[in-house]
Amino acid sequence: MKFAFFTSNGFPWGGSEILWTAAAKEALKQNHVVLISIFDWPQQHASIEVLKEEGATLIYRRRFYPDLLTRIKKKLINNFLPSGKKSTYHEYLNRFKPDHILFNLAGGDEIATDTMDLMVFVKQTKIPFSVFYHSLSEQNYLSETIAENFIFVLQKAHYNFFTSQMQINLLQQHLGCSIDNARIINHPLRNIKVPAATRVDKVVYNLCIIGSLVTRWKGQDMVIRILAKDHWRSLNWHLNIYGDGADKEALLNLISEKKLTDKVTLHGHTEDVNNIFAENDMILIPSRQDSGPIVLFEAMLAAKPVVGTNMGAMPEYIQTGINGVLSKSTSEDAFEEAMQIAWDQKEQWVAWGRNAFDYLPEHYDFGPAQTLLNLITKVQ
Repeated sequence: MKFAFFTSNGFPWGGSEILWTAAAKEALKQNHVVLISIFDWPQQHASIEVLKEEGATLIYRRRFYPDLLTRIKKKLINNFLPSGKKSTYHEYLNRFKPDHILFNLAGGDEIATDTMDLMVFVKQTKIPFSVFYHSLSEQNYLSETIAENFIFVLQKAHYNFFTSQMQINLLQQHLGCSIDNARIINHPLRNIKVPAATRVDKVVYNLCIIGSLVTRWKGQDMVIRILAKDHWRSLNWHLNIYGDGADKEALLNLISEKKLTDKVTLHGHTEDVNNIFAENDMILIPSRQDSGPIVLFEAMLAAKPVVGTNMGAMPEYIQTGINGVLSKSTSEDAFEEAMQIAWDQKEQWVAWGRNAFDYLPEHYDFGPAQTLLNLITKVQ
């Protein structure tokens, strides 16, 4: 079969890329033909280069609009074309003639909001397609037109994939409709080892945040402001932040402003997640907007307790007082309350970690790439 993978991620790499690239790799291994449509980043992630080496055809789209001449040409042509036969920037998909297209939407609304092009393609195409929605906001920002587009895409897609029930519930609430063809798919996890258990009599407890340094999504700034308060400043902790991203300088400035340079360290990006889990005692996930996140499941697999916001899949996995603490909301006050509950029960962290490790195998699909590929392969 022939599969096209179309990704809209606004960064060269992120958690939303891991699943579809794993599915594409599995498709190539099974001798399917694969086309990948991706933004023309100056340097592609190593996983994309591997897919290219293994036989995938890559189409590089310009960020975020084609050149001016191409846009003018498209507009002139469309003036003479009837509805249903308009030109789009994605004619390469029609030429490729895939058996199925998987649209991987990092933000979740990219098709519905691209009313002049991608939405036109989806309305016109006769190629079977499915959509993976990775991140949806709690706030209902959808205009009437965008909501109508969203409903059209949801109904035309063979499958609408999500990483949590919360995402499905939010979108159904925003749109006022039922998504009957929704499926929840987990993410592939790295090879995680269970580190030595945290000692309950430590002099300093290491807290950590793992994720892209994009604060509007990941909320690292929220934790820094919490820990800058007099009550927290006097306690025996150290915060380690792992990751890279657009808000690195802003976070460094905030750490300096709050006089926390001796208690907060930015380590940058590292692939050695096992060492991170070995060096830290509690994983903080202060996400304001998230679909999983993957770090939640990897932390549980490493038998580490988690304090997380009421976002994404976290309400489905974090059980307060059993394997971590779930914040009541994504607000700063609620997250501080959750951190305080965890801090007051440090002697339970080891038990919480063991409970997290025991809980995951019965509730998680450790072969999601094959699950995803199996579903779209059956669509004819």
